[in-house]
Amino acid sequence: MEILRKAFKLFKSILIFVKYKFIYGRKCKMRLVNSIEGKILIKIEKNGNLDVGKFLMSRGPLYLRVCKNGKLKIGNNVWIGANCTILKDVRIGDGQLLQQEPL
Repeated sequence: MEILRKAFKLFKSILIFVKYKFIYGRKCKMRLVNSIEGKILIKIEKNGNLDVGKFLMSRGPLYLRVCKNGKLKIGNNVWIGANCTILKDVRIGDGQLLQQEPL
């Protein structure tokens, strides 16, 4: 059962990669293998750039929006918690853990 779950996550990662490379081309620099559980939505506006390092992990939903002329750089081995939305010019370094603060 564990092998099927890992195979599904790999297949989903490849589909996400292909989808956003097709939509945004060179504006979206993303690695083939990530660990995305849940929904992911990426929007890159005019002259924006997204650079995702090796192995982005998320439990989703995850929303990444790069505003007009903006840059979003996410380092290697970054874990982003559920229901995170990242906007504007941001650089997230390697090995970071981002999660929503409790209210």
